[in-house]
Amino acid sequence: MKARSMSSAIFAIALASSMISAAAGASTVLTIRAVGDTMLGNLGNNKVPATNFLQNVMHETRRADLNFVNYEGTLCDDDEAKSRCNASKAGCYTFRGPTRLARDLKEAGFQVANIANNHIFDYGSACADSTRKALEDHGVAAIGLRTRRNSPAAEVMRSFEVRGKRIAFLGFNYRAEGTRLIAISDLPTITALITATKKDHDYVVISAHAGSEGAGANRVPHDMEVFMGQPRGNMRVFTKAVIDAGADLVIAHGPHVLRGLEVYKKKLIIHSLGNFANYTMFSIASPSNLGAIIEVGLDEDGNFVDGQIVPTHQFYERTAGGRRGPMRVEIDQRSRAIAEIRRLSELDFQSRPDISRDGRITPPAR
Repeated sequence: MKARSMSSAIFAIALASSMISAAAGASTVLTIRAVGDTMLGNLGNNKVPATNFLQNVMHETRRADLNFVNYEGTLCDDDEAKSRCNASKAGCYTFRGPTRLARDLKEAGFQVANIANNHIFDYGSACADSTRKALEDHGVAAIGLRTRRNSPAAEVMRSFEVRGKRIAFLGFNYRAEGTRLIAISDLPTITALITATKKDHDYVVISAHAGSEGAGANRVPHDMEVFMGQPRGNMRVFTKAVIDAGADLVIAHGPHVLRGLEVYKKKLIIHSLGNFANYTMFSIASPSNLGAIIEVGLDEDGNFVDGQIVPTHQFYERTAGGRRGPMRVEIDQRSRAIAEIRRLSELDFQSRPDISRDGRITPPAR
């Protein structure tokens, strides 16, 4: 793409993003922006950025009423904490960043972070607790982790109030992980929790970390997903069950690649947001280098009325000598995530939002 046309594309995306609320009119009551898998630094391989890794995209992560991130890792300053990996576990990865990274998430505008994922216990329960405390000490609500084994299910929820409306975020994982997380297969517990939550909240938003992983995991199958021998959930069953129970928006993450968007009973399902900002230890080979900031506008009844895809990508800088430099995350001038999400939505779902070339998403016309 020529430089002039790339600039025009970015201008179109920015313009659409800035006009989304106005375009939706009075029917838009609440806007939520969400990003996918994020890990801002890893002490295990001495890779922690000196400055905020999100600095080039935070102008887009601050724009909504509520901004959500899946934090894939732990925040823990205990250098004596034991990793769950050992020399006999080939392909085992663990992530532990300093607690100061929670400040970077807050600076980038995030108010809520899912920590119910397969890395929250990488360094044991104490570091899992440290992760939640670090986030909440910096004003970022952490969802998905119960305080102890089998404590009340409602502990996976955090509540917000925006313009007189109460919004609940609930986080779930593909497995229970020591019974401090709630597995997406536990539908009786989850649906009962959603039904109870909806009684005193205007909106219920579900975060789910599930699905297979890698370049070949960009489609949403009709049956159970499996990765490295682990059942990773049936997302078609789960997403519809939670909406039937009263959820207004489903945000899924975990495959590390983008997936399509679906509309069910006027509610939007984001099946995977891909990799957003992973400073180290994650593959950014195509298509894992692509991510998206997705804004969703909801009306008074929690129905999806408008939205915007802001495409992002990760890459390594090149030094003056041509060697690989630090990793960066930026808005993608080539808008690849928009085209990819549109393509995958068309492949996988009959009921899907309309997606324009500039990333505007609207309910299906039919």
